[in-house]
Amino acid sequence: MTGNMCRNRRVVNGLARGGRCVTVGFRKKEAPMRHLCIATLLALSFAIPVQSGPAHADLVIDGRAAQALHCSAMLFIVSSTLYDMGEIARNTRDTAQRAALVILDQVPGTEDQRRRAMVQRFDRIMTSRTPAQLVTEYNDTARWCRSAFLR
Repeated sequence: MTGNMCRNRRVVNGLARGGRCVTVGFRKKEAPMRHLCIATLLALSFAIPVQSGPAHADLVIDGRAAQALHCSAMLFIVSSTLYDMGEIARNTRDTAQRAALVILDQVPGTEDQRRRAMVQRFDRIMTSRTPAQLVTEYNDTARWCRSAFLR
C-alpha cells in the first residue's frame, strides 16, 4: 500500500485521486457504503460493454418504475459527462449521482436487478441519442423528474 491511501475516511467512488482524499457527508438514514458500492458497480458496468444473449435477457420494467429508471439513468449520465468535460465540480457530480441512486431505489427489484436495468438503460440512451439530443432531453425532463421522484 502507498502513503496516498486514506484511512478511516469515505473516499468518493472508492478512489483517492492525486493523493487527495475527498470525504462525502451522508445523512444518518443513508447507508453510505451501500451507495458507494452501487455507484462503483454502476460506474464499472457503464465502462464494460453490455453483451446481449440468452444469459443477459432484457429486463422489462414499465409504468412509473420505468420513468424512475429513465430519470435516474439520465441524471447519472449527464452528471458523469459534465464532470468529465470539466463543467461541474466533483462534489456536484457526487450529489447528482446520490440523487440518481435515491431515484433508482424507487424501482422495484433487487439491487442486482436494478443495476442490470440501469446498465441496459445506459446502453439504450447512449446508442439512441446524440450528445445534443441528450442535453435537450435532460433539459426538458429534469424538473419533472425532480418533482416526481425527489420530494
